[in-house]
Amino acid sequence: FFFFLMIRRPPRSTLDRSSAASDVYKRQVSTQSTWGLIGEQVKQGKSWVCIIRFHQEMEIITPYRSITESVLKEKSNETWLFRTLEITDYDKGFADLLPQLTVGVGSKEAFETRFHEMKKHEELVQTIVCEWRATGKIIGTIQFFIEPKYIRNAGSVLHFEDLIVDEKTRHKGLGTQLVQIVKKIADLRGCYKMIADCRTELLPFYAKAAKMIPKETQIAVYNEALATPVPPKKPQARSQ
Repeated sequence: FFFFLMIRRPPRSTLDRSSAASDVYKRQVSTQSTWGLIGEQVKQGKSWVCIIRFHQEMEIITPYRSITESVLKEKSNETWLFRTLEITDYDKGFADLLPQLTVGVGSKEAFETRFHEMKKHEELVQTIVCEWRATGKIIGTIQFFIEPKYIRNAGSVLHFEDLIVDEKTRHKGLGTQLVQIVKKIADLRGCYKMIADCRTELLPFYAKAAKMIPKETQIAVYNEALATPVPPKKPQARSQ
């Protein structure tokens, strides 16, 4: 449904005269699961008339999300649909995919809680999945996050992890496609480098997929009570 909200115009001395009267702006308003979208502002008399449409869980399209979606649309084909993770994907094979790399997400409740937490920060962290159009099943995934930095003129770095291709659909180039998707997003987001951790035997794969080269050494310490390292069930979980 629609309703009108009257917002007083700021004093003329503070008004940015360079902005056009038809400028479109968006504001995110949240009341529990309800999202509001403020649409085109129209200057009228001493007030701005703003039309607000409320919709259950309306999603705001940010510039960063637009970049991701444009890359995913470009890479999708008649066989594979590349898209961002959706909350319904738990039952579409995503939960079964994770244990092919390491310990999975666990319960559906845990998945949904984490999904909503990460959704709040999708400008920095996103999970990409590949849906096999013929079955509607999730057969591949990769997750990345953007690290804002002070160095390199306040540059950014893209980290990706958890590249998994279902064991039944490997060696078809899907892993390569997922890495290349993330690489293009990194370029469009202006990241000065893309980095990842991998096993030594997978170095040739990453070198071929995105011209990634070995550099430096990873160090890690695990909280044994929470994150005891568990080897993947299949040694080639991150293969193409």
